[in-house]
Amino acid sequence: MRLIYAGGDRLYIPVENIDLLSKYGQQASDAALDRLGGAAWQAKKARIKGKIKEMADELIKIAAKRQISKAEKLEAPAGIFDEFCARFNLLKRMINLMLLMM
Repeated sequence: MRLIYAGGDRLYIPVENIDLLSKYGQQASDAALDRLGGAAWQAKKARIKGKIKEMADELIKIAAKRQISKAEKLEAPAGIFDEFCARFNLLKRMINLMLLMM
């Protein structure tokens, strides 16, 4: 796979890594091309890396809060869990009957 950047720069991607590519914009005319390794490209890459780091930091904070927080244990009203389990037994029987009819 060959990617063409502004100025005719080319980047070759092995076909087995094609899943790393994604469409940018609605039409080819929507995408402004940068020079591969140029200042505009480096600035965009740095900005995206910064945003990813911010998101990762936020996710780490959320995970830490979840780990240390205590919550009240929720209990299902008596009998509801048994009714729930009974539905699966009924479903299992229905599936078995359908298989026998095939």
